[in-house]
Amino acid sequence: MFLMLDIDYFKQYNDLYGHVQGDVCIQKIANLIQKISHEENAISIRYGGEEFLVVKFSKHPFSAEAFAKKLLEAIKKEHIERSDTEQGCVSISAGLWYQKLHSIHHIEQGIKYADEALYEAKNAGRDQIVRSSCFDEMKDMSS
Repeated sequence: MFLMLDIDYFKQYNDLYGHVQGDVCIQKIANLIQKISHEENAISIRYGGEEFLVVKFSKHPFSAEAFAKKLLEAIKKEHIERSDTEQGCVSISAGLWYQKLHSIHHIEQGIKYADEALYEAKNAGRDQIVRSSCFDEMKDMSS
């Protein structure tokens, strides 16, 4: 499973709270992602600016999606203040790509599909997980 995460409207967060507080926000989210990833035997990295990548070996697509939901819920529960949003806290968008281990040929492919799904999540209103279209094909095959 490849999960690409992005802090929603982070540039505006920096404009509102300043870069020092922006760094604190990134650190809080990074620590939370790292903690949960470690608990779930996943690998997490800061992929760039306000983006994170999580790689988890999962035998079933449903457990991959449950893991992604767990991460987003934990970040919401952290309730990092954000006064310019309706919910009042920082939110995350995520793109999820799942493929059975034996069929992964290139790590770049997983990152690419997760990033494309993240782009769809952001275009669809943010604060959500979007699965790569390949994900649904895999769910059908595993049934």
